Formats: sequence, C-alpha cells, structure tokens
Amino acid sequence: MDFDKIPYRYVDSVSFSVFSTEELLRQGVLEVTCAETFDIVGHPTKGGLHDALLGPSDRDEVCATCGLGFTHCPGHIGYIRMPLLVFNPVFVRTLYQLVRGSCLACHRLRSPPVACQVTLAQLQVLQYGAVAAVQELQDIANEILASDDDRAKHRGAIGSTLQRRI
Repeated sequence: MDFDKIPYRYVDSVSFSVFSTEELLRQGVLEVTCAETFDIVGHPTKGGLHDALLGPSDRDEVCATCGLGFTHCPGHIGYIRMPLLVFNPVFVRTLYQLVRGSCLACHRLRSPPVACQVTLAQLQVLQYGAVAAVQELQDIANEILASDDDRAKHRGAIGSTLQRRI
C-alpha cells in the first residue's frame, strides 16, 4: 500500500455531548430488556446486550439493522429503561465538584467575582476560536492579582484589561 497516495485530512476539532432522553429514544434501535447476554449455546439473546439489531458481534455476521458486515457496520444505539434516576459514573466526579462548589442556600456556584470575569472572558474568546488566548487571559489575570492583594480594587482593572485584550 502506498501511503503517499492515501487522501487525508487534519482534524480541526472534536466535541462530545450526551444524548437527552428524547434523543436516545428517537435514535435507539432496541430497548435492552433481557438480562441474559448469551443463550446456552453461546448465541446472542434477543433483547440482550449483543442483540443483532445493535450490530454484528462476530466477523461472519451481518447487522440486522443496516445489513452491513462486521467491518462496515458502525453499530447502533440501544438503551435500558431505569425505574429510578441513575447517575452516569463518568460524570460523578464533576457532579461532586459542582455540588461542593455550590451555595446550598441560593444554589449558585461559589466563585470569586474575579474568577467569574476571567472565565467569562475566556468563554468569549473561545467563541471566536482563539484557543491560545484562553491561557493568555489567565496569565494576565494572575499578574494583576499578584501585583497587589486588594482584589476588590483590581476587579475593575481585570475586567477592563480582559475586555481590551478580547
């Protein structure tokens, strides 16, 4: 294979998101209802985690949803209905940090105004695709805060400096 002639593209960006319940139900091809994954002979059970509707699980199988083989089938979404609210274990640490940083009385994040200004400015530059400027804004804010301990006096200075740099 001649790798010099293979077309390629650079990846500009990648983003991930979580499906809402409605999106998941709309895109899902199978509700997983069977607790058994394989039957006695070792074949995938209908309604189980390896149901043929979710994609082929062996090289010589064909997908029951799209009809493609093991190599070309992208796989399909299945879902399990839960009787109670369940937290995704991937998000538990982030959720814990958000709860720890929240005020139990007003339910807002407990964050110094200076940090809010810096974060807001960073989000604004990210909207324009200026990823490198995010760290630069943090460095500017750190310099201003390090120059004197009177943070209240510098709140306006940080805001105006960040706005000028944006």
